[in-house]
Amino acid sequence: MINKTIPPEWNLVQLGKVAEIQTGLAKGKKNIKDSIQLPYLRVANVQDGHLDLSEIRNIDVARKEFERYLLKEGDVLLTEGGDNDKLGRGTVWRGEIPTCLHQNHIFVVRTDPNILSPYFLSLLTNSPYGKMYFRESAKQSTNLASINTRQLRAFPVLVPPLSQQSKIVEILSAGDDAIVRTKRLIAAQQTRKKGIMQRLLTGHIRFLGFGGEWARVHLREVFQRNIRRAGNRIVENVLSITASVGFVDQREKFGKVIAGKNIANYILLKHGEFAYNRGNSNAYPQGCIYMLEEFDEGAIPSVYYSFVATSNKVYPPFYKHYFESGALNGQLMRYISSSVRADGLFNISADNFFNILIPLPSLDEQIKITEILTTCDIEIDLQKRKLALLKSQKKGLMQRLLTGELRVKLD
Repeated sequence: MINKTIPPEWNLVQLGKVAEIQTGLAKGKKNIKDSIQLPYLRVANVQDGHLDLSEIRNIDVARKEFERYLLKEGDVLLTEGGDNDKLGRGTVWRGEIPTCLHQNHIFVVRTDPNILSPYFLSLLTNSPYGKMYFRESAKQSTNLASINTRQLRAFPVLVPPLSQQSKIVEILSAGDDAIVRTKRLIAAQQTRKKGIMQRLLTGHIRFLGFGGEWARVHLREVFQRNIRRAGNRIVENVLSITASVGFVDQREKFGKVIAGKNIANYILLKHGEFAYNRGNSNAYPQGCIYMLEEFDEGAIPSVYYSFVATSNKVYPPFYKHYFESGALNGQLMRYISSSVRADGLFNISADNFFNILIPLPSLDEQIKITEILTTCDIEIDLQKRKLALLKSQKKGLMQRLLTGELRVKLD
């Protein structure tokens, strides 16, 4: 990861030579004398390059010991590990919460400010250079990885002069600002789309030229269950449904095809057809319904309920938006029994599912509503593409700047 020759004015030193490393407070201690309750950071609070302070918990600590675990402005926070995405993850503490402690699964690195900027170090640890070091030196177990204090002290820090560190931080911070702005814009567009969906898909707002009450029909009146089996057919895309994304190739989600080689009993789904994953999910307790758009066809588990439009009064893209909006959640919850099956599926029968009531606007109104919502999707997708590009550019720039491959010009 390091250039064969770093700039001559740069140094390469072990982190322990230019910083103090502090471990955190262990949870679950009993019989603490003269204890006080203070807020503390958990691993969930320390993300990659930022903090998530939406939920802060308190911990009991002895009054005479709390200062040992107290965070100070400029501390670099690094997570010990767990899942691979938590290995060496971190950011800089800016004093966001007064008198805040940290858990023992979070390291605090307190740099010598005359040698190493905490912001430069945080960028270095979160760069490809830093992440590779943590992956290669971590203690590995099944799907878990962790680093210890010794390995963290041995982290080889590239140390430019402070003036260059400041300039590099300034350049990369500008990239971060663009990423943050784009994320906020995406969030705002998604919120706007959600509001538009709630109004248009319920008929609360109507377009000029459309009037009258929408008909309501049972799902089975305009859709038919698809029980087409894959059989001996060679199907390239073996798919699962995730609550937040929709259809994904099982190789992407699980790293393999969980169906194994035998997909004969899987359902063959065609482009424009629908499937309902009735699997238990904390985020989407009713399951989720999606229309297949990304592929011409795919094989899906037979435990999903698959269905296809049978009426010329149905415009499938309209119902794509309708189902994804969560408009059916209330009805689904009434049908779903309080228990979950041993295989993690909801106890909702096919008869009950296909008995759900859905609106049936005129075909022209379905098309008009779909045009508006599709435009929203296009706008969001453009910003997501921009975000992916900004992240890719930042990653490449980080690697070159933080290793000295690309030199900065000082003002």
